[in-house]
Amino acid sequence: MQHDDTASAYSRSHQTKLKIASTLNTLCSVMDFNDIKVEEVAKLAEVSRSGFYYHFSDLNEVVTWLCGQFYNSGIDEIGRTFT
Repeated sequence: MQHDDTASAYSRSHQTKLKIASTLNTLCSVMDFNDIKVEEVAKLAEVSRSGFYYHFSDLNEVVTWLCGQFYNSGIDEIGRTFT
């Protein structure tokens, strides 16, 4: 049996967070951030509102989490460059 390494590399919780963040990013390309509602993000990300709130307290926390992911990825890449 063959496994998808990309999907198995992240926990289900992390995958849900990525889906939410990706959906918010998509909406930000067509709407002003201040006009986006949690309900819209949850529906398009195919998670319940309670599922959204299980992972994030609000949309600002999604942005903060995503920035942290980019920061950590950058630090990891820099570390690989110098080792």
